[in-house]
Amino acid sequence: SPLSILGSEIMNSATAALLLILTSPFVFELTDVVSSLDEPSSLLIQGNDLHIAELRRVIKVDLSDTNEAPSVIFAEVSNGAHLLLDGNDLYIALFADQAVVKIDTTQTNAIPETVVTGVFGANGLAIRDNVLYIAESTEGTISCVDLSQSNRVVTDVVTGLDFPNALLLIQDELYFHEVTADK
Repeated sequence: SPLSILGSEIMNSATAALLLILTSPFVFELTDVVSSLDEPSSLLIQGNDLHIAELRRVIKVDLSDTNEAPSVIFAEVSNGAHLLLDGNDLYIALFADQAVVKIDTTQTNAIPETVVTGVFGANGLAIRDNVLYIAESTEGTISCVDLSQSNRVVTDVVTGLDFPNALLLIQDELYFHEVTADK
């Protein structure tokens, strides 16, 4: 079935859900896991590992060992990144470098593999059925690339957007927001 693209239509229910969570009677204790971050832009958890994209690097923090210092797993970020985990593959959207790379998280000192280049302002990722969706924020598009192909061609899915960001795929629906359009 075709992929549905939803933007501002879902924001009212999403906003309501967020408010419900924030105004619920739960009390949370805040704990610093890692400090001295340089403009963190994305994070995700894989088992006991917390991956954090910063302005110039991606680090990994072992949540089960509070004494272990964060380790740098990718040091070639030039202006922030967005992270996506698919199995053991950590995809890193490189905003300023116009590329997406991936790292096998099971490998020590893994060498990043370039997945695709020529994606402008890559700032959000989603994956399904071996198709990687990329929010190209500075181009105002959401594009995709078939990862099963050796000659990967970037194809526009939606154009004419205002700084699309933060992709989320749920079944056949692709959710995103447009930062500068406030929706």
